[in-house]
Amino acid sequence: MIPNDLGNRITPSQVAFTDTGEILVGEAAKNQGSQNPMNTLYVIKRLIGRNFDDKDVQNDIKKLPYKIVSVDGKPYV
Repeated sequence: MIPNDLGNRITPSQVAFTDTGEILVGEAAKNQGSQNPMNTLYVIKRLIGRNFDDKDVQNDIKKLPYKIVSVDGKPYV
């Protein structure tokens, strides 16, 4: 495994959007997630290929701070 810029061997699958329009990925997104939860996306891979009405998707929606909507029956952030 190749370490990332911070020397970690694992990079979190997270993306964050700041108020200034900057896009943060990985460790930087994770670090600011508690300060900016509505604009920090994670657990997105769980939604891929599922229907919006799926029981697991509906349970995830209740737990996630960001908004997930239905577009043609599929979950969209």
